[in-house]
Amino acid sequence: MAISVSNHQESSNIRPWWLYLPRPSSPPTPSKRNVCDREELRGITNKLLLFTVTFLLPFKNTLGDQPITGEPDKAFNNSVSIQAAERADSRIQLALVSTTIKKLEQDGVKLETNDISKRPETDEPGSPESALGGFTISGQSTLIYQSSSLNLKSGDLKNSDGTNLSNATLDTYQHKSSNGTFSADLIVEKKIGDFGYFQLDLQFANGPGIDSPLQGGAMVNNDVMEYSPNHNEPYLAKAFYEHTVSVFDEYSLTIDIGKFGVNDFFDVGVEVSDQTTQFLNQAINNNGAFDYVQDLKGHGYTYGIRLGLNNDLFGVDTAFFSSDDYIENIDKKYSVLVGVMFTPEWFPGLRSIYQVYGFTNFGEYARFDGEGNLISKDLDLIDTSANRDNLNKSGFGISINQPLPHGINLFAKYGQQDDTRDVRHYQDMDESYMAGFDVLGENWSREGDVIGIAYEIGRLTGNHRKAQEKGYSGFFDRSGGIGTGNYEDERVLEIYYRYAINDNLNISADYQWINNFYYSSVIGDVHFFAGRFNAFF
Repeated sequence: MAISVSNHQESSNIRPWWLYLPRPSSPPTPSKRNVCDREELRGITNKLLLFTVTFLLPFKNTLGDQPITGEPDKAFNNSVSIQAAERADSRIQLALVSTTIKKLEQDGVKLETNDISKRPETDEPGSPESALGGFTISGQSTLIYQSSSLNLKSGDLKNSDGTNLSNATLDTYQHKSSNGTFSADLIVEKKIGDFGYFQLDLQFANGPGIDSPLQGGAMVNNDVMEYSPNHNEPYLAKAFYEHTVSVFDEYSLTIDIGKFGVNDFFDVGVEVSDQTTQFLNQAINNNGAFDYVQDLKGHGYTYGIRLGLNNDLFGVDTAFFSSDDYIENIDKKYSVLVGVMFTPEWFPGLRSIYQVYGFTNFGEYARFDGEGNLISKDLDLIDTSANRDNLNKSGFGISINQPLPHGINLFAKYGQQDDTRDVRHYQDMDESYMAGFDVLGENWSREGDVIGIAYEIGRLTGNHRKAQEKGYSGFFDRSGGIGTGNYEDERVLEIYYRYAINDNLNISADYQWINNFYYSSVIGDVHFFAGRFNAFF
């Protein structure tokens, strides 16, 4: 059964990429608005205090305080004495009020000095707005129409014994000439206190990709969810809390816990992370040889916890995730990841991102033997929570994001993972190389426009390559083999142009040329054209 993911979590209009960078080591300076707020608050407080003191002091005798004069009875019986006492009392009141106001001013200055570490936009605890205010709601919707030139011929795909698939079976693998997909996100975000952040992401994806009958090493439309039982069903993609504190003077310690995507923090990309507005191919959007864990329904998310220690230049991340989003399996099937990030600023205002990371997924894989057979304890349960396979799989990846002046961005990725294990979550690759660039439209007076070009090589190695030649059925449907001796690395060239209609609407034209589609020198070249409409708020 071919299962793929709808992977919206890196959409740049939903959560800015810079949130994944190390947090500032020094707290932000309060805005002028907040200083004005404090001045207003101080003025109001002073007036209230003056009113309170002026209002209550005339009743001090009634409340039990002794009058100023030593002989209260004579004072009340003598009008001159009364007036003198009132004048003396007034002077004391004014002196008291003046002293109190000066003290309040001093306290107010201390408040500004000590409160500087608070984020300006954070609601003050206890204020009426702190419970209801501070929510940010955003979203996007994307419509993609894509075509394929695939035309399978007799002999292109083989049975495991080397004979050709029948024409009737071959027809089931043919791509439609064209089809459309639709996706949408609704995101609610809120800052909590001074250092907290919460995000909830409700998603919807509909329509199998154009390549759903037969996928190459990676999907050509990363904005689809191909597990048809979940089409037309909104689903909770993310619900997580993030908390950041300062440690060791110049470092920030951040913890994220809840449901989110592994590649929110590993395989970080800037110009290659959003299939709704950037590249469409799955192996360009993400490291092709990174079988990162996610739920079994094809959504692309799971439960986990991530811990990051960062400053302005370096960062270290470690994380623990459930392999299939079934909490009852978390002690048996899980993933552990570690990453190191380097974020220098070679050019003023342009921060580079270099990341190296490794992963091990525990307790969920079958293995390929030396003959290319997939050895599983129960193939019928391979894509369920009752999966009986329990082998581990490891790999590593490198991600490079290098911005240059004049709106030019370079990027590259490399990944490698264990070729003796099958693939359970992501793209069918053991090794992947990708490089590309994009140029912003400001260079030709088109703010918001972008042109991007990327090239990727996907590779199967070892026993996995033998299984592809022979054909097998596992988590991915590879029952149509390519035949012994017909293997070639799959190569992808993708070019897109995004045209900004306004600040909230854009359209894109996308072209993909895939050489040796499905790792087959016999199938050869396949061309994919796409038009994309994206709206966001």
